[in-house]
Amino acid sequence: MDAEQQKENIRKIFDDFLQNRAEMIRLIDEIAKELDEVHKNVKITKVVTGSTGIAGTILCLTGLVLAIPTAGLSMFLTIGGGALAAASGTAHLGSDIAEHVITKSRLNKFDELCQADEANVLKLHDFLEEENEKLQNSIGEHTLRETATSIVGEIASFSNLTCSIIRVSQAATLTINTIKMIGVASTVLSKD
Repeated sequence: MDAEQQKENIRKIFDDFLQNRAEMIRLIDEIAKELDEVHKNVKITKVVTGSTGIAGTILCLTGLVLAIPTAGLSMFLTIGGGALAAASGTAHLGSDIAEHVITKSRLNKFDELCQADEANVLKLHDFLEEENEKLQNSIGEHTLRETATSIVGEIASFSNLTCSIIRVSQAATLTINTIKMIGVASTVLSKD
């Protein structure tokens, strides 16, 4: 392979790497915005269903209190209030479940993106290692070889650092999700 083809090959590999990295960043930003929107909507739903549940409970209790003075006619109020409170509780729980399912699917997509990015980083790392070996074999001058080795070594260590950051990010995401799941489970269990 002549020098011009080698330069073009190096340029193509770096361009592909940078393009994949830019696409990954865009997709991560998109996932983060979507998860924020889902979380915001779930919080709004919880406020509304909480208020509705309180209103239903008050109607139910009012119907019970007025049962004797109204000769049982207020039982419709009790039944309606109970149904409203039950529907509110169901919607509240449903919003938690929906948030969990959506978050899990988006985090799975994020994990796929991280794995693809890690594969690209490793591909770049392997390529740089090969180029480093070629440079060491073809360069006669000791200083030039040291400089080239140093440059390629720094780029390779950057690739390793990127892989480490990706792994730490994945572990942190899993930990955060585990904590959220424990919180949701304890909330559901404490309601029983």
